Amino acid sequence: MKSSYQVKLHSCSNGLQICAVSFPGIKSASLRCSVFVGSAYETPANNGISHFLEHMIFRGNEKLGSSTQLSLKMEEMGGELNAVTSFDLTEFWLDFHIRYLEKGIQRFCEFLHYPLFERVEIERGIIIEEILADYNNDNQLIDLDSITAKGVWPDHPMGMPVIGNRNTIESITVADLKRWYQEYYQPGNMIIGITGDFDIDNTIAKLENQFSKTPLTRRKSYNAVSNNDSCVNQIQLTYDKDNQFGIEWAFPAYPLTADLRIQYQILRRILDDGSSSRLQKFIREDKGLVYDISAESLFFESGVLFSIHCYVGLNKLHELVNVLSNLLKDIIDNGITQDELDLAKLRFQLSLDCNHDNTHGILYETISPLIYPNLCSFKEISDKMEKVTTTSLNQTFKGLFQHKNSCFSLVGPWTEENKKRLEQQLSDWIT
Repeated sequence: MKSSYQVKLHSCSNGLQICAVSFPGIKSASLRCSVFVGSAYETPANNGISHFLEHMIFRGNEKLGSSTQLSLKMEEMGGELNAVTSFDLTEFWLDFHIRYLEKGIQRFCEFLHYPLFERVEIERGIIIEEILADYNNDNQLIDLDSITAKGVWPDHPMGMPVIGNRNTIESITVADLKRWYQEYYQPGNMIIGITGDFDIDNTIAKLENQFSKTPLTRRKSYNAVSNNDSCVNQIQLTYDKDNQFGIEWAFPAYPLTADLRIQYQILRRILDDGSSSRLQKFIREDKGLVYDISAESLFFESGVLFSIHCYVGLNKLHELVNVLSNLLKDIIDNGITQDELDLAKLRFQLSLDCNHDNTHGILYETISPLIYPNLCSFKEISDKMEKVTTTSLNQTFKGLFQHKNSCFSLVGPWTEENKKRLEQQLSDWIT
């Protein structure tokens, strides 16, 4: 596959970017559209409108019919149509059989071009049901990611939930949705990707023709977060009648470069990538404090939010916080070992190689640097990764975990005694 595929990037006169990857011999085709819009572009008054609009794109179409008819037209090509909205991007994708290439291109583009905005109240009700999953019976927000984001960025759109809240969703009108669509679903604010067994120039021409009637537009952007958007309430406690505590301990860091992105990914693997990684070995395997614990890194244009997630029994909360705190302090004081670094590099490289062995992975590799300026090709990542040393990685680790701008979020039946003990235990991590 590596020797036979062909990649071509094309910029249209109206600002649309097209990425085509031709694979001779494969039977499937895949179309992807990335739109630069999400909750980071919103205001407190219309929070959730990007996600709401994503739902409405599926809710009937001038060319393809009702939502059921639209789905049928994709499924009769062997297709599966789906979408997701994040804080900075809305993505749509269609996988289908290559024999329907021309029809698939036409229908996917019609799907993007001609939403009807019908049956809005039904979709509004579905989204409100989705929102309710993030709240308990006392109408308290219990979604840890949302609580943490609000704590880390209390005065920035990055702190707002992607899905919005009940008040904003109930107030968004059809006119609001149409205005949001007209502002953001423009060619200069979109990237189209396609893979399959096709003539690459002919396929690009077909896609470009689908957008030929749209005028020149430019890519949108949102106000970047920085150290100035710092956490005010660094210990976030939400009461919930449960038999466990949910915990998310987050560490924001700025700025973000291509080299730092790779180092953060390696750090994440050293903490959580297999049973021998630090969190799994010391928290789960040796101490038996949790059933599952994970480390995650949320990258955005100006930085990263590095976080640790777990659920712990009521009588193990403070032991867990002590062990976790001591684990991070040990790495700060004594550093990461060469063996840990070598293993993390090996597993990182394996994931890159696995991605490079499939069509979706190569399309992702090609499109991602167009979306995020600090993302590199797989080859560039491999080259940069090999240059990472224990010295440079330990310095990055200290910069991430030693500063006092972390946010500790907890959901569960906490008491004032829990609060006092947590403030003492976390005193080295908060201002």
